[in-house]
Formats: sequence, C-alpha cells, structure tokens
Amino acid sequence: MCDTCTDKIHPKFKLAETHSIIALKDIGTPIVCALKPKRVPCRIHDNQTYCIFCQSCNQLVCPICLSQSHQKHQFLQLEEILKKKIEQIKTFDAQIEYFILPFYQKESEKIEKYFIDITEHFKDIRNRIITQEEQLVAEIRTQKLAMIEELEERMALVDNFIIEKRFDIENIIENSSVKRECLSDILRNARDVELSHETMKETEKWLSTVNNDAQIRMEEFPRLPSFEFATIKNETISKLFGCLQCGEQMSTKIEKSLSIGISRISKLCVNSTGNEFWLISGYSFETRKYDIHTDLKLLQKVQDEKEYNIYDMAPTVNGDLFFTIIELDCNMHIATKDGIQHFRSFSPLFPRAVHISTKGDIYVSLRDNGPIFKTNDKGARKIVIVNFNDKIEIKRFGHKKLLTDVTRIKSDKNNCVYLIDIISKKINGRIIAMSPDGLTKWIYEGKTDTDSFTPSDLVVTNLGKLIVSDVHNSLLHIIDSIGQFIQTFSLKTIGILNSLCIDIDNNDDLYIGCASDTKIPETSKLYVISFTMS
Repeated sequence: MCDTCTDKIHPKFKLAETHSIIALKDIGTPIVCALKPKRVPCRIHDNQTYCIFCQSCNQLVCPICLSQSHQKHQFLQLEEILKKKIEQIKTFDAQIEYFILPFYQKESEKIEKYFIDITEHFKDIRNRIITQEEQLVAEIRTQKLAMIEELEERMALVDNFIIEKRFDIENIIENSSVKRECLSDILRNARDVELSHETMKETEKWLSTVNNDAQIRMEEFPRLPSFEFATIKNETISKLFGCLQCGEQMSTKIEKSLSIGISRISKLCVNSTGNEFWLISGYSFETRKYDIHTDLKLLQKVQDEKEYNIYDMAPTVNGDLFFTIIELDCNMHIATKDGIQHFRSFSPLFPRAVHISTKGDIYVSLRDNGPIFKTNDKGARKIVIVNFNDKIEIKRFGHKKLLTDVTRIKSDKNNCVYLIDIISKKINGRIIAMSPDGLTKWIYEGKTDTDSFTPSDLVVTNLGKLIVSDVHNSLLHIIDSIGQFIQTFSLKTIGILNSLCIDIDNNDDLYIGCASDTKIPETSKLYVISFTMS
C-alpha cells in the first residue's frame, strides 16, 4: 500500500486495527510484528478512548482522565503495556500448562485411584459380609438339624416307652373284664362252696399282682430336653458375626520377598534411603551389611579376630554401625570400613539397647549385672544420651522402679523417646513413651482382650504412629503418638510367618526379618511391604 492508503483508506476497513503493517524491506525477514492496541472506549467519559496506561493507578486512562486526575503520575504507552500484558498472559498460560494442569491431573489420578481402591475395598467387605452370613446360616442350619435329630431320637424313646405301658394297661383291663365275668358267674351259683373258695383264692392272688403292676410311676417316664433361647443382643451378634470398624485400617502390599542365606534374622537395621541394611543372625553370630537393590550384594561384615554376638545395633549416617553385645560387657563398639573400634565404656553398668536420633544423639539403655527381673536397692536401670563427637553423656533419665529390661529404643521428630521394656522371662512387655525431658507420657501394655503382649521391635512412621512387632502372636500393633490403640494386623494374613524384627525407611516402607522353620540355611526371609492407613 502507498502512504495515502496506509494513513487514510486502510484504517476504514473492518478489523483494520487488528492488522499489522510492515515495510516492504522487512517482508520475508524474521522480524517480530508489534501488536497494535485496539481502541477501547473510556468507561467514564463519553466519546473518548483510552490513550495511555497510568502505572501509578494501574488503569487505562483517556485524555480527559489524564488531564483531570493523573498529573505527575507514571505512564506507559498502550503498545508497551499491551506487550507486557501479553508476556504476563503467556507466562500464566505456561504456568497453567506446565504446572497447574499436571499437578491437578495427578491429583485427579489420585482421586481416581482412591475411587478404584475404595470400590474394590467396598466389594471385598460386602462379599465378606455375605460370605459370613452364608457360613453362619449354614452353621445355624447344621446346629438346628442336629438338635432336631437329637430331639426326634429322644421322642422315639418316649413313644416306645408309652406304647409298652399302654400294652401293659390294656392287658390288665382285658384280664380284669374276664375276671369280672368269672366272678359274676360264681355269684350266680353261690351254692358251690368249693368253687367259691378256689375262685376267691385265685382272685385274691391276681389282685395282689395287679395292684403292684398297675401303679404308674411318672418319674420312670423318659423326659424331653427343654430348649433354652439364647438372648440375642447387638453385642452378641457383633461378636459372632462381626462388625464394621470405622477407625483407621492398615492395608499392605508385599513389594519384595528376599531369601537370605542365614537361618534367622534376629535384628534388622535399614538406612534412611532403603538402599542398604544391616542384619544379625542369632545362631551364627554373623552381622552383615547388604545392598538391597543389587541382588543382595554383601557390602561388609562385622568381624575381626573375635566373634561378636550382637545384642542391638544402630547405623550412622555415614554407614558405620554402633553395637552392643549379648555378653555382659561395659563397652559399646563401632564398626567402620577400617574395622571394629571401642567407642566408650559405661562401667560399672552394661549397655543394652542403642539408638541414634535424627539429630545424631546416641541413646543407650543401661542396667546392672544383677537379676534382670528382680531389682534390689542397689540395682540400676536407666537411659543415657551420649554426644557422638566427644562421647560425653548429655542426659540420663529413667529409674529401676520404672524400667526393667529395655531392649529397643526409638525416637520421633519431636525427640520423644519410645522404649520396649520386657518385664518377664516369657518376654511379655510394654511400650513406654517419654518426653524429651525424660518424663513418662504413657505406657502401652497391649490389647486388653489378648493373653499376652510380646514386643520384639518397633518403628515410628513419618506421621508419628508406632508399629510394634508382637513376636509370639505374629501381630503388628498400630499405636498413635498419645498411646491410643488403633488396630492390630496379623502378618499371617499376607503369608509372613516367623517374623522376628522390623525396621522402616524414609518412605515408610516396612522391612520384616523372619526365621526359617528349621535351622537349615538359606530359608530365612526378608520382606519389604508398603502400607497405608485408611
């Protein structure tokens, strides 16, 4: 177009304001075309269009607005503000495309996954209820038939007894009628003395016999049993049939099942990332470190010129291992890649359980050399906290009246401490929760309706819940941070047998070490399970 067309004629066309005009010399070049702002009528003044953008007021203004109320303000040309707004809109669009949409698509996928899972859970629970009803109906029907069969057998005995008695009575009645006829004949011929005498003697003898036979003793009759109605209460039905539990429920999935070449895994420690783990075999006195992601590559053994029968252990961040030994020894040791070193002595007391908190403090349970379950006035039971670098005791708490035999120690993000305290030779025990100041918060002694609670290990989840391994009952006890029981979970329901110890990584994956059925090597199992609380 010529200059006249450009200036006077082209602007009259419809939508001309949205067109971009470039010079002939720029045709075919990668020049960025500038957007020409569309003229928008002012909302305040008639017959005026916005001509500039006031930065101070953050609004478009027309010439009249500009002259009336925007003196000495900061301004931007419409082209410039349009360019900035377009860039901001592009930024928002990219934010929506690359962040908002993907995020909420993932959230939507979570909802869909939850819906699928909860629907399957609903179907499973519904099928269980129906199956339970069918089983109970079948059992009730079996019980009913057995009771009716027994009742009919007893009634048959009654019928036979009554038939026999009826027969006896009918014979007596018939004989009595015959006797009466005979006596009537005698009375009609009363002049025959001899016949009367013989008849009298015979009749007298018969009457004495009849009187003995005729007496009916009701206590001799067989009795039918009574039917005692069971009182049907909601509690009875719930206990017999089952009920819906609306509290938190633990669902699990076995992620890995690994065979370990030892007869039992008596203690297990997993590093925070879940890449490596230490395990102890109680029979062979072996302590090994494995890489879990490389087909159980053996990384390290705790050994030197002597064997260490390790009681408890705690890995450090850099891969070393603190440990105590089963034999009464006042020393605690540390295993590094360079060998085994003496860490420090707790003489005259003996270190048992050991734990390293997220802050790096070392928790150790100590006891005297007296009887474990019978403490005297001179006995000692306590927990100490030791600084890692200078090995100095920072704090001690607990006493012999509270603690018996502390076998495991764990802590949470708030530095609250959780102890397994064994109180009998049958390894019955309890969980003691203590505040950072060493005050007792609560004590958990197991579920009240179970015969025993035998805690062997415990872990703390990221949400602060406790999972306790109940070794003799093959159960996991789930407890919240204030000591309230949530539920028990039977490991047998997912095929895990002979569990001895547990540990957890930063992802809340639970590791379970087991013993074999016999002492044959290569039969013990290590399971990695994921779990959710719903």
